[in-house]
Amino acid sequence: PALRRMRDFQRHAFYASSFIAFNTATPPFNDVRVRYAFNMATDKQRIAALYGAGNTPARSVIPRSASYQPVEALQTDVDGIKCDILAFDPGAARQQLRAVRERIPSTIRILSPNSPEAQLASQVLRSEWRMHLGIDLEITILDFPEWIARMIQGDYPHIAWSGSSASYVDPTWFLDLFTSGNGYGTQWSDREYSALVAQAKDSSNPEQRTGTLTECEKQLLLAMPV
Repeated sequence: PALRRMRDFQRHAFYASSFIAFNTATPPFNDVRVRYAFNMATDKQRIAALYGAGNTPARSVIPRSASYQPVEALQTDVDGIKCDILAFDPGAARQQLRAVRERIPSTIRILSPNSPEAQLASQVLRSEWRMHLGIDLEITILDFPEWIARMIQGDYPHIAWSGSSASYVDPTWFLDLFTSGNGYGTQWSDREYSALVAQAKDSSNPEQRTGTLTECEKQLLLAMPV
């Protein structure tokens, strides 16, 4: 805030994204409806505000750029429950959880780096999920090297702070993260998705490439490993 009041303060775009990774191999996040619920119960505007100037709430993994507009809404129908799974919609989130037969733990565990922003953001998540879902959040704080190693290996029981800073401005940087065997620590993988990402990377037609990238993004968001 103090820097923003200075006369020569300027904002510059940074092609990066922060997100919550779900361990899709273990309950309760092996059920996509639970992943949808926690996403819709999160007010990302509050999270973005913690990180200061220039940060915007992300509905997708891919940041906005001059050449690509990420998906902003995604309507789904899961067990007769119709909703936009990218929206902040606590009512729809509770509907999704009520449709899950398996018991949801009363406390979810999150793996967090020891940065002040991540710790504050974890406190916001705890507040949001207590209010909207009646679920508590246990925060495990680790030094950066240990956190990133465990996050990438998928060595966490429920969720972890995750993200990536791109070395080049193109959606494939972020889409590629989830073509590895363990889905960037989420334990999610999909051969059709990986093949579609490869197809987009090989395309020389800009219009077709953009369409394929959007289809890749939608598939990733529907699976919602993050």
